[in-house]
Amino acid sequence: MLSAWPRLRGWIEQDRELLRAHRKLTEAARAWEELGRDPGALYRGSRLATAQEHFSSPGHLDDLTGPERDFLTTSITAREEDQRSATAPHAACAGCEWVCPS
Repeated sequence: MLSAWPRLRGWIEQDRELLRAHRKLTEAARAWEELGRDPGALYRGSRLATAQEHFSSPGHLDDLTGPERDFLTTSITAREEDQRSATAPHAACAGCEWVCPS
């Protein structure tokens, strides 16, 4: 039956992918809580990009529990802070007489 309805098959596959991503997010948020919200347990890189892709829209963000939402927003904030700190040392040297290492 699904082979006759490609659109339905596509919707089902999207739902499966979303459910898998949600299950992984749930497990990661639980581990983060168990580790006392250790920053090392946060999502980074491709895991964070995948979670953002699935859950950053308002409709999907509402599907998350409080701890899942906290985990995701803290992961995003940590990435933004990492990006700022990566460029900050060079900006701080702008008026210095000594040369910053590259």
